[in-house]
Amino acid sequence: MPKHHPKSPSKLERISSCPWSFQVCKGWQSDDSSDSSRGDLMHLAVRDDSALEKIPEADRETILQLRETFITPNLVPGSVRYDELFLEVNDSKKHRFTDIGEDGKEIVEETTLLTSGTADFVLICGENALLLDWKFGSREVSPAQENTQTIGYAVGIFQKFSQVNTIYARIVQPVFWNDLDTDGKGETVFKRDSLPDMIAEIAGIADRAELADESSANCTEDNCRYCNKNNCRIYQNKMTEAIRLYGLCDSDTAEISIPKEEAVAYSDAMLVRAGIIKSMVAEREAIFKKMILESGGSEHYRIQSGRVTKKTDWSAICREYQVAPEDIVKFTTETTGDPYVIARMRKPKKESKQLENNK
Repeated sequence: MPKHHPKSPSKLERISSCPWSFQVCKGWQSDDSSDSSRGDLMHLAVRDDSALEKIPEADRETILQLRETFITPNLVPGSVRYDELFLEVNDSKKHRFTDIGEDGKEIVEETTLLTSGTADFVLICGENALLLDWKFGSREVSPAQENTQTIGYAVGIFQKFSQVNTIYARIVQPVFWNDLDTDGKGETVFKRDSLPDMIAEIAGIADRAELADESSANCTEDNCRYCNKNNCRIYQNKMTEAIRLYGLCDSDTAEISIPKEEAVAYSDAMLVRAGIIKSMVAEREAIFKKMILESGGSEHYRIQSGRVTKKTDWSAICREYQVAPEDIVKFTTETTGDPYVIARMRKPKKESKQLENNK
C-alpha cells in the first residue's frame, strides 16, 4: 500500500484553509478513533460482503441502500469498476534551455508530484468516469464542486486515464440522505478542459503549505479536528485563553468560542504531557545531584548534612498508658481539603488478561 502523502487529497481542504497545519503535522500520525474504525469497516463493506456481515444492522442497511442507489445502476456493460483506486496528481511544466554552442533549443519537462491518495469508487466507461466518495461521519463536508479532495481525485483520474474527458463526481454522505440532490450536494461534472486550472489550484495549496508560517494559522473546529493541534502554539494560546475564561466566568453567559468538552480534553492532554516531563526532569535531577554530591559540591550547590528526623509511635504510647481510642477522638479534629486532580489508575495488561480468563 502506498505511503500516505503529507498533502493527500483528504488533507487539502484543511491545508488550504490553514496552511500552517501542514508544518505542524509533519511526521505526525493521528491516533485511530472509534469513529474512524467504524468508517473504515463501512468503506470495506461497500465492496466486501464478508465485511458487510460484521457491521451493525443499521449500518448494513445503509450500505445496501448505497449499493442499490449509486453502484448497481451504473454497472453497465463495458464499464470497469475500481474500489480504493490509488491516484497521483502531477504538475508538469515545460522549460526551454539553450545548449551552449548550439542554435537549437531543447524542451525539458519537469514533473512534480503534488499529491496522491486513494479514491473510494471510480467507474470508467469510455470517455466518461464516475467518481464517488463515501462519507460516513456526521460532519457535513463541502459539496463536490468545491471540495478539494474531490478535485484532487478528479485530476488524478484525468491523468491516469487519458481517454476520459468527463467525470461525474458525487459525495455520498448517508446522514444527509434527504439533502443529497439539493444545495449543491448532488452530482458535479468535471471536464478535461478545466484540468490546467484544477492543477493550478492544487499546486497553489501545496506551495502555500510549504512556505507557511504561524501567521497563516487558522484555528477552527474543522481545521483542528484532525490536526496535531497540541503542538500548535496558536491553538495552545487559544485554548489557554478559553480555559482561563471558563475559570473566571460563568460558562453559561461567557462568550467562549471553544466548547467546554474540547477545553477539558486539551487540559487532560497537557496534564499528561506535564507528568511525563516532570518524571523526565526528576530522573535527570537525581543524576545531577548525585554527581555534585560525590564531588563535594559545585559552583552553585553545596553539600548539606542529612536531616535528623524523629518518629513517635503513638500507638505504643496509647498501649503503654492505656489510652482508649474514644479518648483520642475527643482531641481529634477533621478537615476536608479542596478537590484535586489525580491520574486514573490503569490495570496492567497482564493483570487485566488474567482477570478476564478467571471470569
